[in-house]
Amino acid sequence: MGKDRKLKFRGRYLLIIILLLLFYQGWKFFIPVKGYEFKWLTPVTDKRIAEVENLIPDAFSGSLKSVKTSILEFDWVRDVRFDKSITGIMVVSIEPRIAVARIGIKGITEIKEFGVDGWGVIFEAEGIDTLPVIEVQGDSLERDLREAVRILESVESLAIEKVLVTEFGCRTRIGDLKIIWGRDGYPEKERLLKRILKEKIVSRGTLDFRFKNQVIVRR
Repeated sequence: MGKDRKLKFRGRYLLIIILLLLFYQGWKFFIPVKGYEFKWLTPVTDKRIAEVENLIPDAFSGSLKSVKTSILEFDWVRDVRFDKSITGIMVVSIEPRIAVARIGIKGITEIKEFGVDGWGVIFEAEGIDTLPVIEVQGDSLERDLREAVRILESVESLAIEKVLVTEFGCRTRIGDLKIIWGRDGYPEKERLLKRILKEKIVSRGTLDFRFKNQVIVRR
C-alpha cells in the first residue's frame, strides 16, 4: 500500500507541474511585448547585428512569423527562435551559419568566394580565407555539396585543402595521390587511407574508394 501511495503522489505531483507549466506558457502569451533583445548563439560582426536590428521596429508591428521570415531572408541565418519573458521582453535567439569551407562563384566580372556550412548551404561569409576549398565541375546538386562537407568533417585530421566535386563523386589530393571518395563510410576510409600512407603502400596515382570493401589503385 505504501508503494502504491508513493506512485499516486508522484503521478499527481507530475500532473501539477505540467499544469503549472501550461498555465505559465499561456499566461506569457497574453503579456504585451515591451521590448526585445537578441541572443546570438555564435558571435557575429557588428554589421550583421545592425542588419537584423534594423528589421525589428517594422517587423514587430506584425506577427512573430513575419519577424522570423524577415530575419531568415539573410542567407547567413540558419534558425530563429522566440521566447517571451514574464517581464514582456521578447528574446530573439538567432543561430548564424558557420562556414566550414569556401566556394568560388563566378559573377559578371569576377569570382566571389562564399562560405559553405555543415549542411552544404552557400552563404555570404567573412574571414574564410583559410578554410578548405570546394570546387565544382559542371552542374552540382545540393547533395554533392553536403557530401563534400561530410568528407572535410569526417577526415579533418588529414588537413585536406580542397575537395573537387565531379560527376564521379568527390575527389581530393594528398601530395601526388588522388583520392576518389565515393559516398558514406568516410571515417573508415580515412583509417584505411592513413594506413596506406603510413606503410607507403602507394604514394602516387589514384585511390578509388567508391566500391564497397575494396580500394582500387590506378597508377
